[in-house]
Amino acid sequence: MGKFLTLFFLVSIFNKAATGLTVERTDLFLTVSGFTYNKALAYATERVSKECRCSGKCATDPKCQMFGGYLAQDSYYCSRYNATPVDFEQQPFLDPGAFLSVRVEQPDMQHEPADGFVYWLSKDVMTITAARSLCQKMKGFRLGFYQQDNQVPILQKYYQQSGGADSLLISLTKNATTGDAVWDDGSPYAATGAYANLIVNDGSSSSSVYAYGLNGKINDVPATYLGKALCQGKPFFRLIQ
Repeated sequence: MGKFLTLFFLVSIFNKAATGLTVERTDLFLTVSGFTYNKALAYATERVSKECRCSGKCATDPKCQMFGGYLAQDSYYCSRYNATPVDFEQQPFLDPGAFLSVRVEQPDMQHEPADGFVYWLSKDVMTITAARSLCQKMKGFRLGFYQQDNQVPILQKYYQQSGGADSLLISLTKNATTGDAVWDDGSPYAATGAYANLIVNDGSSSSSVYAYGLNGKINDVPATYLGKALCQGKPFFRLIQ
């Protein structure tokens, strides 16, 4: 219990999301101010004396995945949820006096303002099959897709963060028949015109997947290649437009 509370009260980092929202980052939560959620879906709602009571209750409650604080009739209330809006597939509501906080699964997850996603870089190297599996075990996460030009600096940042020694595995596979690069959702890499010049093919039939790293390029590599997993997640505030 004490460990969770200690982590929560570490220094916050503030970022500006792509949606124009201000996102507060702590080691346990990502928080957006000015929004509330359907309180009928909460498993607990209670009156509290001050805002910090909400964070403390959620931090020490394993069931709590998200909490929200709001004012009603001059009293402060806290609602706890065992899921997030990504699970509920419902939009939060505007409320200037409220906020929503969602728990992050790893203390070193980072929110990136450029595209609004949350990222987590593995410490160990692995195959792309293992990387996909690892990322998917975290709710709302996948091995990273990079289909916008503003995501290139994100790849560069995490490659440098890894020490530049290990490439980053990405959700891109080479079509065995055509040799074309295809994202895991079936969309062709060629449609990502913003940085088509980043990809490098060595022409080898054994190179069937891709990793970012060497010379700042996306290189085709064998399926047995070992790289780091850069997992990409959809936090709840991406639903707020």
